[in-house]
Amino acid sequence: MKNHPAQTCEHPPLEVPDVFPLEDRDEALDELRQLLLEPEQEALRKLQERLDNPKKRAYDISRVLPEALVLCSSQNAALAKELTPQMDKLINASIGKNSKIFIKTLSRMIGPATRSALSEKIQGMNQALADSFSLRGLKWRWEAFTTGKTFAEVVMLHSLIYRVEQAFLIHKETGLLLQNVVAKDVVSHDADLVSGMLTAIQDFVKDSFKTSGEEGLETLQVGELSVWIEEGPQMLLAVVIRGQAAIELRTVLRDALESIYLEQAEVLETFQGDNSTFEEIKPYLEICLEARYKSESGKRAPYFWTLFTMFGIAISVWIFFTWRDHQQWTRYLDKLRKQPGIVITSAEKHRGTYVINGLRDALAPDPRKLIEKADFSHLKLIMNWKPYYAMNPAFILDRSKQVLQPPESIDLTYENGALKAKGSAPHQWIAETRILARAIPGVFKFWSDQVIDADLKQLNQVKKQLEIRRFYFKLKTTEFSAVKSNALPALLTDVHNVLNIAEILNQKVHIQIKGHTDSSGTERKNSDLSLKRAQQLRSFLIRKGVSPAKLTVIGVGSSEPQRQELADEDKQFNRRVTFRVIAKPPLRE
Repeated sequence: MKNHPAQTCEHPPLEVPDVFPLEDRDEALDELRQLLLEPEQEALRKLQERLDNPKKRAYDISRVLPEALVLCSSQNAALAKELTPQMDKLINASIGKNSKIFIKTLSRMIGPATRSALSEKIQGMNQALADSFSLRGLKWRWEAFTTGKTFAEVVMLHSLIYRVEQAFLIHKETGLLLQNVVAKDVVSHDADLVSGMLTAIQDFVKDSFKTSGEEGLETLQVGELSVWIEEGPQMLLAVVIRGQAAIELRTVLRDALESIYLEQAEVLETFQGDNSTFEEIKPYLEICLEARYKSESGKRAPYFWTLFTMFGIAISVWIFFTWRDHQQWTRYLDKLRKQPGIVITSAEKHRGTYVINGLRDALAPDPRKLIEKADFSHLKLIMNWKPYYAMNPAFILDRSKQVLQPPESIDLTYENGALKAKGSAPHQWIAETRILARAIPGVFKFWSDQVIDADLKQLNQVKKQLEIRRFYFKLKTTEFSAVKSNALPALLTDVHNVLNIAEILNQKVHIQIKGHTDSSGTERKNSDLSLKRAQQLRSFLIRKGVSPAKLTVIGVGSSEPQRQELADEDKQFNRRVTFRVIAKPPLRE
């Protein structure tokens, strides 16, 4: 599409001839008017319909009326002044027309209001007693503490004159329960069962004593409770009372019964067992749940403050000593728990006695000695300890030393379950330790490879000393050439030592006595002579108590010379007797 440049109008507008008739022109104006004014006309039409409809007009007024009333009342009091006389007239007219409705409404408010006022009165009295430090108040508090009751319950029992705890409305003809109310904090039992029993008792009294229809049982005593019965033409009103009720309560019961008759007369005439319609008469029964309490004089004994001060001092002293004992007890328990070898399983205080139960290793410190250090000895304390073995490394080492009894030459160490011994010890201790160490709690391995067997060492020394001994003889005889005075006793000592130590080591040994000669003489004579020389020393040892089984003799003649015989003086060293200790493997332990 092409764009044409704007053109300015240089010529006057064209005159359009009037070619439409007059009728068409009016019709066109009406159509134009309708198009232009139709929305406003529709709105006016709807507004007119709302004004003409009373229901819609009332709805619109209800939406703004509350705000209008609030605005008007906040600005001036003229509205309240004008409405008050009209409201009074309406209320009077409503009461005059139907007083039952007003009575019903008022009764529903009186019951809760009465209970609320009574509750506030009791709470006020309770608060006054709670804040009071009178002797009676303290006595009641102690009673509440010992009996498990609340303080308010004890106050009520002591200050109560009477209280109606339950009210039963019963249909006379059927004995059915119409309604039942229970006071606050009162345990209620099966109301239908109670109503049936009361009806049965009432009928029993009338039948037994031949009373008239309107006369019957009025009072029934059950322990500390009493039951008052108010009888009407068609209903029984029974109330359960704690305490001694005033006679004025009868008036309250009659008024309640009459009010119920006024409201439920038609329902009672056609009663067929459905008591759901009597839910509305509960407020009348609740009015009967009244209570009265003793008035408080507010007087106190003149000596009250003295007693109170003394009591306060006593309580303060008791609290101080209790706190002190508790602190000492806590510190003592902390000390015990920190001690190795002591495990506390339970700790409690029972009737002034402190009781501790736990486990204690025999190596642990004595708890009684800790009491003296903790300044806890003035308190009564019972401790029950059961023995056990603590796995503390220091305790395991001390326990090992107690069991094994190591000699001073032995050093015991314990590390990671292994007990190590180092040093020198008798053979018997080493053998026993290898067995006992396995039974020590906490010892899983025993190392004794660095322990020197002192008995075995001594055996080697004595053996060596015996084997270097020499006894020399004269030429071709069994006579000693030269013997020191202590040579034979020393030989006997060495032999006994070897045998005794071998027995300790559980080894079998015997001593070989070997005779020698020089080269003089024939071989046969030398052999016989050397044997006789050995037998001479064997006989000496046997006479001194050495077992013959432990001694053997042998004669080797000149076959084992000590020296070469280069000269005559060398031969004397070959005429001798020597010793040899022969040991067999040790016996298995």
